[in-house]
Amino acid sequence: MTRYLKRGRAESDKQSDDSQVRTIVEGIIADVTRRGDDAVRELSVKFDKWDRESYRLSDSEIRGCIAQLSKTNLDDIRFAQQQVRNFAEHQRTSLRDIEVETLPGVVLGQEYPGQFCGLLRARRKVSVAGVGPYVRADGKSGRGCPCGDLCAAV
Repeated sequence: MTRYLKRGRAESDKQSDDSQVRTIVEGIIADVTRRGDDAVRELSVKFDKWDRESYRLSDSEIRGCIAQLSKTNLDDIRFAQQQVRNFAEHQRTSLRDIEVETLPGVVLGQEYPGQFCGLLRARRKVSVAGVGPYVRADGKSGRGCPCGDLCAAV
């Protein structure tokens, strides 16, 4: 007899959560689009308890942030930037489905809906409706660097 230690949530519950998250995120994006920096400031205070007169970093502040990073952190940021840039360059030149192996075993891709019948594809595609980064201003994001200002500026 099978004994479950933990069961996953019901699909209807997951869909409800997804819908709520989508509604919240769409509201935030609409607010930032409509009110710009004022909305960003309110979100920063609300979520990070952080504010400053100007959210634009000066050149000296950027240099100061960079100086706080270890060589490994800086190399990791540069590596990530290069990967994003590399994929974006391939993506920009393409008006069709693409898959690019940016590193051995790392396959990135895009798919244009309706261009091909999904039944003809040899590989299984997993769709992601949307994605976006969030780096806390105080640098306390999971694996984030100790200088969230720099990461947010990057």
